[in-house]
Amino acid sequence: MRRVLLDTNVFIFSIEHPKSNSNIIIEMAIDGEIEVVISAEIRLEFIEYLKSEHGKDAAYHADMFLKSLPNIEIVEQRRIKSHINKLRGKIKEKDLPHLASAEISRVECVVSYDRDFKKAKTRIPVLTPKEFIEKLGIEPFESGY
Repeated sequence: MRRVLLDTNVFIFSIEHPKSNSNIIIEMAIDGEIEVVISAEIRLEFIEYLKSEHGKDAAYHADMFLKSLPNIEIVEQRRIKSHINKLRGKIKEKDLPHLASAEISRVECVVSYDRDFKKAKTRIPVLTPKEFIEKLGIEPFESGY
């Protein structure tokens, strides 16, 4: 089973664009076809986005949704604190917890539409949602997200 870190934008694009590669990935997560790793910060970013764009109820349901995924690991800050210091300078400060979570959790790849991840100096491949879908041999949507 593939173990991947999904960035916040994958969850957001899945909701805002149901006919997207991101939504295919989320459907795979729901079906237990992939193991999802997220940092606690990704969880909070997703919840805050939904709260600001769709209200408190949507944020609550998003949190329950994340916790209900059959194969999800939410990496808490205390687990990655020391590892973050080793990664400083390899990626923007805001993305340090995500990259540290990916490395600590030994994911196969990071799936993100964020170009900053592509620039990161790390051993973990960074794929767009479309690239990840293609790697799995699934017909992707035209858009990258």
